[in-house]
Amino acid sequence: MLKPIICCPGSINPDLKLKTNVNKGVKTFFGNYFYDLGGKGCDTCCAIKNISEKSRKVYLVGCIGNDEWGKYALKKLKKKKIEIDFIFKKKEKTGIVLEYIFENGEVEVGIDSGANKLLTKEDVLKAKKIIESSALIIGQIENNLESLAISFKIAKQNNVPTYLDPSIVPKDEKNKKFLFTEIMPLTDIITPDRYELYELTDIKPKNKKSLIKAVKKLLKYSKIVCVTLGSKGVFLSDKKGYSIIPSFKVKAVDGGGAGDTFRGVFGYKIVKYCEQNNCEIDKIPFKNLKEFTRYANAAAAIEISKYGTIETIPTKKEIEEFLK
Repeated sequence: MLKPIICCPGSINPDLKLKTNVNKGVKTFFGNYFYDLGGKGCDTCCAIKNISEKSRKVYLVGCIGNDEWGKYALKKLKKKKIEIDFIFKKKEKTGIVLEYIFENGEVEVGIDSGANKLLTKEDVLKAKKIIESSALIIGQIENNLESLAISFKIAKQNNVPTYLDPSIVPKDEKNKKFLFTEIMPLTDIITPDRYELYELTDIKPKNKKSLIKAVKKLLKYSKIVCVTLGSKGVFLSDKKGYSIIPSFKVKAVDGGGAGDTFRGVFGYKIVKYCEQNNCEIDKIPFKNLKEFTRYANAAAAIEISKYGTIETIPTKKEIEEFLK
C-alpha cells in the first residue's frame, strides 16, 4: 500500500484575478475578471495528485471559513480527489488572494490570510496518525509557525522527510528565531525563491558566488536546497554538489501557482525514487535530482503559460508530452 503525502500546514485561498491590457502604474483600469482555487496548500496537493498513482492519497491540513468561498474550496478539492478530512471550519472568513495581471507580464498580489492563520497545534494533532505514516510532509509559512513546527516534529519523530516552502519569511526577530531554532533543523528540503533566500540568509544572490554562499548557509540545516530563479531556472544543491537547471522558454501569462507546482512535482519525484530504491533522500544521486528538477521545471512552465491556478496545473501526460 502506498504511503500518503500530506501538506500540513497548507493554505487555502480562492484566487480572484483581473487581467488587464494596461501596464502596471495606472491608478484605475479596466480588465477581465475570473477566479480559481489557489493557496499554496491547494496548489501543491493538486500538483502531486495530478502526477501520482490513483491509489496514493494526498491530504491537505488547513482552515476555511464557514462561508461561500469555503464551500467553493471544498467542492473544488473534492473534484480534484484531495483528502479533506483535516480541513477545519473557523469563524474567520476564508482566505482570499487578489491578483492583477498586467499587459507587460507584471503581477501584483495581495493576500487576506483569513482562516488560514487560525490553524492550531490541536488541529494538527488530529492529523497525527496520517503524518506519522506519510511518505512526505510539505509545509509552508502562510498559516502560522506553531502549527508548522508541530507537524515537522511529528514527521521527524517518525522518520518522515520534510519539505519547507519558506513562502513568507518572518521579519520580526522573535518569529525568525523560532523559524531557525524550531523548524529549520527539522527541514530536509527547502525551496526558496531568490528574495526568500536573501531574507533567510541576509546574503543577496547577485551572482553565482553570492548564490553559492547563501545556499551553503541553508545546507547547514537541509539536505537539498533548490532556489527558484524565475526565467533563469533553478539553482539545485545538496551536500554533493550544485547545478543551475535552465527553465523552459514559454510565454508566461499567469505566474500564480507555478512555484507550488514545482514543489509538489519535485517532492513527489523524490518520494517515488526513495520508494523504488529503498533509500533516504540524501542518498539520491545528484544526476537524478537534476532530472527531477527538469521535470518540475516543465510542470511549472506549463502552469505559467495558461490563465488559472489549480485548473491549469498539468497532468503527468501533459508534462511528458511537453518534454518530448
